[in-house]
Amino acid sequence: MLLLALILVRQERDSGLLSLVRSLPGGRLKTALAKLAAFAASLLVVLTVLYGVNLAYCSASFGLGSLNRTIQSVPALMRCTMQITVGQYLLRFLLAKWAGAFVMGLWVMLAALVAKRAAAGWIGALALPLAMYGVRAAIPATSHLNVVKYANLVSLLQTNELLGNYRNLFWFGTPIGLPFVEWTAAVCYGALFAAAFCTVFARAQLLPAAKRGLVLGLTRRTKATSIIKEEGRKLFVLNGAAVFLAAFLAFGVYQGVTSESYIDADEIYYAYYMKHISGPWTAESRDWLTAQGEEFAPMLAVQRRVARGELSNEAMLAYGALQQKYNIYQQVVQNNINYYLKEHPGAWLVYESGYKKLFGFSGTADVQDTLWAGLLCALCFSGLFAMERKGGMDEILASTPLGRKYTVKAKLRQSTAVAAVIAFGTVLPHLWQVLRDYGLPSLLGPAMSISDLQAVPKFITLSDLLIFWLICRFAACLCMSRITLWLGQKLGNLLTALFISAVTYCLPTLLSLSGMKNGIEWLGFYPLFHAAALWQNQGYNANGESYNAMWIPIFLVCAAFFLAWAIGQALIDDYDMIGVPDEVL
Repeated sequence: MLLLALILVRQERDSGLLSLVRSLPGGRLKTALAKLAAFAASLLVVLTVLYGVNLAYCSASFGLGSLNRTIQSVPALMRCTMQITVGQYLLRFLLAKWAGAFVMGLWVMLAALVAKRAAAGWIGALALPLAMYGVRAAIPATSHLNVVKYANLVSLLQTNELLGNYRNLFWFGTPIGLPFVEWTAAVCYGALFAAAFCTVFARAQLLPAAKRGLVLGLTRRTKATSIIKEEGRKLFVLNGAAVFLAAFLAFGVYQGVTSESYIDADEIYYAYYMKHISGPWTAESRDWLTAQGEEFAPMLAVQRRVARGELSNEAMLAYGALQQKYNIYQQVVQNNINYYLKEHPGAWLVYESGYKKLFGFSGTADVQDTLWAGLLCALCFSGLFAMERKGGMDEILASTPLGRKYTVKAKLRQSTAVAAVIAFGTVLPHLWQVLRDYGLPSLLGPAMSISDLQAVPKFITLSDLLIFWLICRFAACLCMSRITLWLGQKLGNLLTALFISAVTYCLPTLLSLSGMKNGIEWLGFYPLFHAAALWQNQGYNANGESYNAMWIPIFLVCAAFFLAWAIGQALIDDYDMIGVPDEVL
């Protein structure tokens, strides 16, 4: 919706072309209606492709069955009151989704048209849906205000809730059907927003915003600056990187604060023992663990008497919780000490749960981090070169004393700093959660102290692995930033560079998170975000020695840094050649 509004409205207004178009004989009301029709048609194509691909993938993976069976034969939709088939439901689902998205999109188009500046338009376009989402979340479904809960823009996009359920709402003591409420709201919102859009388009001035300055007069004064500061202003202010980064870091803090770790009793007992003895196996650790074992002496005595038949089995019921703790104690003694330490000399005792969670040994956290980082790199860097290339400003800058190599180097330094912030932002919520719930003890211990990392050389510590993990993420973000900068410089168009880079970085991870389980996420930058997990033991060779794939992330991080350096040099050389005649080249 935001992209279509940018193409249909913002580009013309910001460039001043809208004033020229509106001066034509059919340039007002007819043009407004044509833009809304183009918006509706484009939105229908996008939704058809999106849900068509989902349907094709589900058909290939699971099968859809007969589309002629009744919709009530689908368990999740058995409460649907319509006498239709599954195929008819799919068609109505698409049309209802399109209608809800079109009504929502009308507000986006209106906000983009009315706002003097693009940033204000995007904020307004997102503010109303977020407010309505808050209303929907705050009002319970059983409240007397449930009509307000469902008669809003967000509920219009909950298509299965609209078509697949039977629900009555409270209307001054009278029940009223959910579909009637939502369709009435859709018509009212759609008519209101469409009429407002056409009215504003036909009667308002809609002049382009000033190129420079904010409302405050102080910002219009001439100030001494430097190239590095000016390039930072272009990146953070004009390209909106500051807003994107602030939102991303705030989301990371929120995620870290609100995330919960599901720690059971076994994990609590295991953490209690391992945190006390973490580090090298010493006499002090042995004495402490032996003293802890005395707690189980009464239970073991009763267990022996039950085994001899002196007591019944019911006598052990009083020691149920203690038996669970004893099992973890035995696991620490037998597995961690008597077995692993003896089989791997030089290893330390390490409470490894926090490290496994942080490094993504399981789950899809690394895939999600790759998605967010790729999207941020596409948003932050796609316009840094394109904004100058599009207006010919790059040739003007190249004519200044420091406008060639020094300008590009300033852009690259600023983008490198932002890439580091993005990499840190992907780490922040995981690090926060792990330090709060698990801790990272024995950072100076050998990494092979963790059984999953037994193939790692002894001289590599857990702190080394943590630093390498951070470096890999920084290398991935740096490489993505340089690729996006190169696309913006070559294409000279923000939208094209944004689209190509976002699809390249995010599509594999989106498909993976959508359920495609054939390893498609490995086609992107996911291996660098998942680098620490690649150091896990992969198996055993013919001699019985464990091995891993640690050479893969080492190779990839070197390749990423080399590619980022090569792209940086190419950008510097391209800027250095601006204005040079082809005959000289």
